Amino acid sequence: MLYREAFSSILVPGGQTRKFSISHFVRQGCPLALFLFLLVVEAFTMHLNSSQVSLKGLPLPSMQQQLLDSEFVDDATIYVHGNDDNLRKLQAVV
Repeated sequence: MLYREAFSSILVPGGQTRKFSISHFVRQGCPLALFLFLLVVEAFTMHLNSSQVSLKGLPLPSMQQQLLDSEFVDDATIYVHGNDDNLRKLQAVV
């Protein structure tokens, strides 16, 4: 709905491209992008940590917990113990 009848063009060396319709992506710099990322990543993290998935992350020596995922800005990293069963589960989830 936010991008209905929205158009954009790209500035390239030598000029500007023709306008094209924006249909289904989030433009760079869109203030809504951060909130969409947080919403999706939070749900994904909760699913990864659920007992339904039962992935084994990397054990942290200083804590009784394991490291399974981390998010920063617009990146997500998943840390899993590298056995075949764990990798198959991760592949199915992703």
